[in-house]
Amino acid sequence: MKIIFRVDSSLKKGSGHLIRCLTLAKELKKKNIDIKFLCREEEGNLIDLVKSSFNVDTLKSINFNEGVSIYEKELYDIENVTELLKNEKPNLTIIDNYNCNIEWEKTIAPFSSKIMVIDDFLDREHYCDIFLNQNILENDNTINISKKNTTLLLGPDFALMDPIYASHRNLNKKRNKNISKIFIYFGGSDLYGLSYLTLKALTDKIFNEIEVDLVINENTAKLEKIYSISKFRPKTNIYNRLPHLANLMMKADLSLGSGGSTTWERLCLGLKSIVITSAENQVYLAKKLNSIGVINLLGDAKEVDENIIKSAIIDEIDKYELNNKCIAAMNICDGNGLSRVVNELYNKL
Repeated sequence: MKIIFRVDSSLKKGSGHLIRCLTLAKELKKKNIDIKFLCREEEGNLIDLVKSSFNVDTLKSINFNEGVSIYEKELYDIENVTELLKNEKPNLTIIDNYNCNIEWEKTIAPFSSKIMVIDDFLDREHYCDIFLNQNILENDNTINISKKNTTLLLGPDFALMDPIYASHRNLNKKRNKNISKIFIYFGGSDLYGLSYLTLKALTDKIFNEIEVDLVINENTAKLEKIYSISKFRPKTNIYNRLPHLANLMMKADLSLGSGGSTTWERLCLGLKSIVITSAENQVYLAKKLNSIGVINLLGDAKEVDENIIKSAIIDEIDKYELNNKCIAAMNICDGNGLSRVVNELYNKL
């Protein structure tokens, strides 16, 4: 059995799409399924990370004149993709890429036994056999699938994350009665320098007794300034490219991060969170979670500054309590979505 993933990562797109596909691929590999990735070479990509576990075919980054849509760009080298699929004859092609629209999906359909699409948006039309959207949905009437008898995997029960979060969740660690440790992670591509702004906000002497765990990577903006602050700010720990974040999350009393894939991980572990969205696909879920009170949404990255972040942290410290909201967060996502998706795929193929 063979599965091909079509997914990208870059400074602009971040790493969330690729990481969740990589997580899914590693679990499928345990069932002796042949896995291959098809990724475009873009600035800040994580193709080498994929190559450490799987075979990867690459598509060259292409520069177009202004006015050319992202979909037209992706269709430019569709012949290369269909040629690859002709040779590989996959049982399933999994697409986690906003640039690949319904026209792209219909073009590759004759060359793949089945197609699965992973999408965080609700208003995009698709042509696929299996559709996954892990957002909290009011109903499935907004899902627009043109192919009949498509299997729908909808909601947080199918959120893709490392199984280690589910296992850590069961440790039942009691968090502190006040905030003594803050965890910071703004994803694989912190273009807006939110890690730096948050750490800078925490240099105020009123936070001196609070320990900070900050996770960065080579794509994090203003790295030199972050390291400079960490040298004089007490109780500041900098981590780079960890295999997972579960251990740090379990030790923290409060988290600051973006509205990407780590949202599900924080919910799974019941970690109180201040969230700043940094991409359009994060907005719907962040607003939904904020409306039910399980996160504190500050707004978009372009609208947030150091003082706003500082005020939000002070507010959380002043009113901090471990209450039913943490339990409500854990009830939204149990961390077992990966096994559910794998079982669904294995039964369909």
